[in-house]
Amino acid sequence: PGAFYLFGWLFWLVGPSYNAARLLLFFLTMPAAWGLDWLTRQFTTRPWQRVTVLATWLLLVWQFSAISYHALAHLAAIGAVAALVRAVRAGRASVGRLAISGLMVGLTAMLLQTAGLVLGLAGFIVALAARRPAALLAYLGGVALAALPLLAWPLPLLWQHLVVYPLTRYPAANLAADQPPWLVVTI
Repeated sequence: PGAFYLFGWLFWLVGPSYNAARLLLFFLTMPAAWGLDWLTRQFTTRPWQRVTVLATWLLLVWQFSAISYHALAHLAAIGAVAALVRAVRAGRASVGRLAISGLMVGLTAMLLQTAGLVLGLAGFIVALAARRPAALLAYLGGVALAALPLLAWPLPLLWQHLVVYPLTRYPAANLAADQPPWLVVTI
């Protein structure tokens, strides 16, 4: 539901405008590009760094015309992974960076639950591995902060729409096309 909140706020601010949504997505892509550039410098050799960033940038630009939660989830996931890696590289999982990572993971989950679940588990493991209660609390606090807009909805309704419906409806539709279950969960 995060995309609906974001675009609802934007349209409340400037009125319903496709161009405003595209412009917002463009400006949200900028920090994601920096995060992606930093990640590629950490994990690839020199000649592949810019190629990786350029290829991903082209993929994200291609998504501009399809303003959706998928495009926003990709941007948030890049930020979440970059924040997690930075927290680990900071030594004993930096508390402040884990809080930022938790916030980014929470935003990813608000946009695409499956990606948020996978990144959330990774972040939880990183926070636990720090063996400091403050690190785990900072991470969980960041996730909780991102989930605050969900408090506007009754819990039974959230459970029905975010857990029951996707688990009972999506697999039947997606697996009917002979897709392997791991692919359905990953996408």
